[in-house]
Amino acid sequence: MEAKRKPTELTLPDHYSYSQLKKYRECPGSWKDDKLLHLPQETSDPAIFGSTFHDLTAHYDLHCKSRQAQTDYGAADAIFEVVMRDHPEAGSQRAELGELFAEYIQRTIVDFDHLIGVEMPLDTEIAGVHFTGTLDRLFRFQDPFALTVRDHKSDGRIRTQAEVDTDWQLSIYAMLAARTVNWTGDVAVEMLFDRYGVLRRSVRTPEQIEGTVEDIAALIETIQGSLKVVPAITLDEAFPYTPGSRCSICGTRSSCPRLKKLADEDGVSVIVTTEDEQAAFVQYVALAARLNQVTKVLKRYCSTHGNIIMNGLDLGFHVSESYKYPTVQTVDILKAHKIDPLTLLKVDTTGVKKLVRAGGETAEALIRIRTDASKTTFKAVKVKG
Repeated sequence: MEAKRKPTELTLPDHYSYSQLKKYRECPGSWKDDKLLHLPQETSDPAIFGSTFHDLTAHYDLHCKSRQAQTDYGAADAIFEVVMRDHPEAGSQRAELGELFAEYIQRTIVDFDHLIGVEMPLDTEIAGVHFTGTLDRLFRFQDPFALTVRDHKSDGRIRTQAEVDTDWQLSIYAMLAARTVNWTGDVAVEMLFDRYGVLRRSVRTPEQIEGTVEDIAALIETIQGSLKVVPAITLDEAFPYTPGSRCSICGTRSSCPRLKKLADEDGVSVIVTTEDEQAAFVQYVALAARLNQVTKVLKRYCSTHGNIIMNGLDLGFHVSESYKYPTVQTVDILKAHKIDPLTLLKVDTTGVKKLVRAGGETAEALIRIRTDASKTTFKAVKVKG
């Protein structure tokens, strides 16, 4: 059932948070519907899954900390049932939640000595208003990472190291943690991808934290300034709808006039329902197969007749220069010219993988020094089994 869009008294929120500002940056119209018009918010399966899984891991970590235990496999079933009773809306995802929770417990060693906060609510003042946030985990270690914030991600994508280094949410959490404990040094920030057990770490300096405060203040001032121009312009003009990747989880997606316009007039497909998802999937598979077929035809044609030049593009075979340098001779030349070869050479990961798979002392030594460089790629693969 669609939520009715009716005018109401416009009052600014009494506090701001990362999720609020993220929503505003992505779609001011969605933020307006939620925070100004207070329209009923719909839930989505991904959001339900994420919040439920967060509660599962938080309950488990708190349980272990309270008992000064690194693990407690025996408590898993009881914790799972308690949390699932608190989240009846997640019933349809029970099996997947159970599998992922079991994997989490198998790979997690709870550092109860240094863990000082689980799902920790924090509050500070920025631009004259309250700014709040909830940290998944907060740790206190010895230097060099005395204060460490960890954010859990249960979705299917592993962020790259570059993304973690610039992630605004982690920067905001680092700021909140530093202000809470009056910390003036660097803050370590971590992103744990629970589906894969991959951990990415970065650091936020005091200068970066101060820059984050300035960014938040500027955005809050922009929001407040947008409201001041109403009714000189319409509310929708002051807070425009900007459809994008978050539409599928937006709380007012069913009543969004911009989404309706896209669907009714422009024919642009936006995934909101299960039917949309299935239709887009079929379209993706069909287009991928068609592209593969056309590519093969073009390759055969261009191999005989040459490249096709059209509309500013040169489609066909292009030489990509690549050279191999013999390792021993290259090292000798670099040394002769007083260049440290270790600054230029990279380890052959394919060869090292074979050594690791072979096992033994060499494999154990290599495993101790390796860092996780896992990443996710968007593609279709055949389901096993």
